[in-house]
Order: sequence, then C-alpha cells, then structure tokens
Amino acid sequence: MGTHVSRTNFCLPVSLALHLAGLHEEKLHSLAHAILHEIGYYSELTRDYVNCYVDQDGTDIEDGRLTWLIVIALQRANPDQRQLLEDNYGHRSKEQAEIVRQVRLYGFDRLNLILLSRNEFCTFFAGLRGLEVEKDAQVTH
Repeated sequence: MGTHVSRTNFCLPVSLALHLAGLHEEKLHSLAHAILHEIGYYSELTRDYVNCYVDQDGTDIEDGRLTWLIVIALQRANPDQRQLLEDNYGHRSKEQAEIVRQVRLYGFDRLNLILLSRNEFCTFFAGLRGLEVEKDAQVTH
C-alpha cells in the first residue's frame, strides 16, 4: 500500500540515497519501496491513533480528515452512531466536534477501535519482518 506520505517522506529520500551510493539495481529499489510503503502506512496509522486518542488538541475531526479510524468507525457504527458521525464530522463548530468526540470517547471504544489499531500494528510488524526475510533472500542472489 503506497501513500503520498510514504512516497515523499520515505521512498524518495532512500531512492536518492541509493542512487548516490551507486546502487541502481531495480530489485533492491523495489524491495526498499515495499518496506518503506509499510513504514509509511504505519506512520499514518500512528498519526491517526495519536490524534484520536492521545492529542486532546487534535483537529482531524474538525478538519474532516479521512483517517483509518473514522473509516473503521463508520463501517462498524450502529445506525445512531453513524448518523451522529455523518451529521457532525468535518465541521468547525465546537459543538459538532464535541458530539463526534463523545461518540469517539464512548462509541469508538465500544466499536473496539483501540483493539483494532493494536492488531493493525502487530500485523504491520509481522509483515515488515516477512519483507526483511524476503529482502535478504532476494538481494543475496
């Protein structure tokens, strides 16, 4: 899974560094990009999680950002929760943001988003370890 963030923040600088070091093998770059895209995904997931559960001044709700957590929340919400989210997500009104925060605090937890996030982190690390093993096998041949 490649994202704009993973390409600009991870892949581009590493590709440039590899080329500057004289390493132009396409297979090496492809494997590096596979790992870096996973790191970019992890970075986005971590940012979404922190903005929702840790940073009380986070503005993803008010900004209406498309985050992993809101996508999963909308998929898992009961009709009442979904309606509250749809009616209030992405508005600059403090009152509407507070409604979403209440759903986040009381509804998201019931939707098991914290547990899902942790499972995603574990899946990420397992996948990354698999890519590292694959990289070792392919680069040495």
